[in-house]
Amino acid sequence: MKAGSNVLLSCMFDTGESVIDLKHLTVTWTLQGGHTVAEFQYGEISTWKGVRLFKDGLSNGNASILIRKLTKADTGDYKCEVEYSAESAHQQMNLQIYEKELQVNVTPSKVQAIKGNNAVLNCTFTIDGPQFELEFLALRWLLGEKEVIRFSNIEIPNRTGAKLSNVMKGDASLLLPDIKTEDEGNYTCYVQYTPETAIQMLHLKVTDPEEETTKRIILKATSLADEEANVDEVETTAMKKIISVTEMMSSATGVKMTSVAKTEMNALEDAKTTLIVTDNKLIVLLKKEDYILLASLFVIVIVVSSLIIYVCIRNRKNYNIAKRQERLRA
Repeated sequence: MKAGSNVLLSCMFDTGESVIDLKHLTVTWTLQGGHTVAEFQYGEISTWKGVRLFKDGLSNGNASILIRKLTKADTGDYKCEVEYSAESAHQQMNLQIYEKELQVNVTPSKVQAIKGNNAVLNCTFTIDGPQFELEFLALRWLLGEKEVIRFSNIEIPNRTGAKLSNVMKGDASLLLPDIKTEDEGNYTCYVQYTPETAIQMLHLKVTDPEEETTKRIILKATSLADEEANVDEVETTAMKKIISVTEMMSSATGVKMTSVAKTEMNALEDAKTTLIVTDNKLIVLLKKEDYILLASLFVIVIVVSSLIIYVCIRNRKNYNIAKRQERLRA
């Protein structure tokens, strides 16, 4: 019996008389060890806490007792002894109390399976009782609100190939062959052993190796394309700067100073010098007769440097393209 429930321990007797004289009747209920739980003697009833003996029943040959709110302490062998006049008789019975009759466990609570392979969703149960009776057992596996399989004396699958492991040994694990993407989700293991019910939940995640490989290739291609675009952008920016510097040098003699004091302008004119200004900042102050030679040398240096930079950038781009092709082949 389950702890917390009530139980009736039956004890019937027959005196052979049509009317039982309670003055000559003695009833004693004892628990193993000699502890008295209920007694009727001299027309009076005395009982242990939670135990009831019915006087009206005694008049009809019924000495049964009712024990309410069972606890582990109520477990044991009970003896009902009846004395009437000079005769006596007794009977014994055993009462077992179980704190919890049904337990369900799922381990692990998260399962990962590969698409196309088989999967096992573990679910075991224990029944804390003297014996296991199949007629009181019912099992169900649900995927969300959809029933996958049920058991009530026989297995009734609703998903192709689904079956239970070994119900008679307390193993209600769900076996799923040929896993598909739609098998992913939250599963419920539902076990009922009348009148007890217990449920546990677990999650199944389905992975597809081919899909994962495709995603990695796409990510690699995207990364290499972004890298190539960055190289092109750097190359374009560098070329623009080269052209800008070249144009500035070619028109350097025409650059005007936006803010210089009048006395300084007069001094420059007297010395026949040229002032080169970039972004309103003073850079070089030279005599005009030396400027042409210096400007020519500067333009040559810029052109050569530009060619070197351009070649380096192109080599870098070609290296990245080769590296990308090597990654894709890998």
